[in-house]
Amino acid sequence: MKKKYLKSPGHFVLPADLKISRAPVLTSIFDKALHCAEKTIVIDASNVWWISPFTACWLTALWDKIRAIGKTCKIIPPSFHDNARNQFLGLGIEQYLNPEASQTLPKRFSTFPVRKLIEPNYPLAGQVTRILTEKLRGVENFHKALHFAIREIIENAFEHGQTDHCYMCAYSVPNKQIVRLCILDTGIGIPQSMRSNRRYSQLTDDLDVVERSSEYGVSSKAEDRGIGLYLLRDVAEKNEAELTVLSGTAKIDISQKVKRTRLNTPFPGTAIKLMLKTRREFYYIDVADWEAL
Repeated sequence: MKKKYLKSPGHFVLPADLKISRAPVLTSIFDKALHCAEKTIVIDASNVWWISPFTACWLTALWDKIRAIGKTCKIIPPSFHDNARNQFLGLGIEQYLNPEASQTLPKRFSTFPVRKLIEPNYPLAGQVTRILTEKLRGVENFHKALHFAIREIIENAFEHGQTDHCYMCAYSVPNKQIVRLCILDTGIGIPQSMRSNRRYSQLTDDLDVVERSSEYGVSSKAEDRGIGLYLLRDVAEKNEAELTVLSGTAKIDISQKVKRTRLNTPFPGTAIKLMLKTRREFYYIDVADWEAL
């Protein structure tokens, strides 16, 4: 990790463009913050100019992990960029860190503020789906397929990721016709989970394992169907959308093409990010097809 991201022992400075594309830096910060000797950890987001649902999930997960090992964590919010400050509020990060904070949120975008789920929650999955699809007309099948995919990914976090919680956040920006979603957990991760199934135990490269996990019917459990990531991949490949899966030392970006990035520091869990542009017609698996999967 470069020195510019470490202001002093225990004081980590986040990159200004805090996107999942900065995963190599963010996974390093996540790891070093959890393993440094200092009792108080400072995560400095003062220079950050843009925050996404992934950012919200990543920050709150790191906050919880640091506190879970008995340390104090202080997160410095964005202070130089109004847009990032509004997003910090609007995505519920400040409210998560300080439940006493004001709940007055900016109205510039519709949000599902970052939420920690301690069990699969179908009604919340439905709320997120409505946020993501409220501007889409005449695509009821797409709504149902997306809802099904989100539900299965949440279930996978608990069953396959072997975690007792996960994080979810989403927003819609009507004037830009963009919606974003992130589901993140800090469980055992896709590579370890997949290799527990002898069908995939020979896959030693995390990049191969994570990409394979988005294919139809691939699951760490022999009896399961493994179609949540497959449905999201289908949406990303057929539309003006982007799907990113981050787990272990692998980051896989899927749109019309697939980009593979190897991380030096593994991410302890799984993050799934989806971005959709709502200004065009969608192509997707018909409801009759995915219900038969």
